[in-house]
Amino acid sequence: MFSFLTNDSNPEKNTRGAPPPGVFSRKIVVLTLFFSVFLSSCGFHLKGTGEDLQASYKTVRLLDAQLLNRDVYHALKQQFNSMDVKIVDNMAGAELSIQFEKTQFKTSTTGRTGSGDVASELLKMSQFFRVSRVVTEQMVVQTTVTSFRDRSINSGLLQASSRELQSIKQQMSVDIALKIVSRINYAMKTTEQAKK
Repeated sequence: MFSFLTNDSNPEKNTRGAPPPGVFSRKIVVLTLFFSVFLSSCGFHLKGTGEDLQASYKTVRLLDAQLLNRDVYHALKQQFNSMDVKIVDNMAGAELSIQFEKTQFKTSTTGRTGSGDVASELLKMSQFFRVSRVVTEQMVVQTTVTSFRDRSINSGLLQASSRELQSIKQQMSVDIALKIVSRINYAMKTTEQAKK
């Protein structure tokens, strides 16, 4: 794709084996720009900020919150707190009600060693939720959000592998919480725009 990034091996064109003048500097410039754009785009997706994390509501009531994975629950509380959204204990003080089902976690084997031990896994965490306006009982959004992770397993370091799994689950829980809040905020913004 970038022909100047490859060394010319034709001795008739380049008898000293060195790249033509200016090629090395062009390589650095192009690679630097490429990685800058790549990392910036990744950061946008991973950071979890933007319009979809700006709430137009101030209070929520969580229904069946005991069915949530503990890490998902704590991550969700942190997300609402960061947006100045208060979690209330009664429906009378809530603008939105959010009902949950049990957090689902599934592990699928994706690779094995020569001796038959599990070498890699695909992890999947899913969370169903339904959001309604308390006053009108109008449903705002109903969906399931999902987070995936791949992980390699070192059978010789089981304790370290177990700690790694816990860390990955916590990361997935944060991802789930971000997606829940983002879906709610987007749905609220969409319904409010439709009224105008």
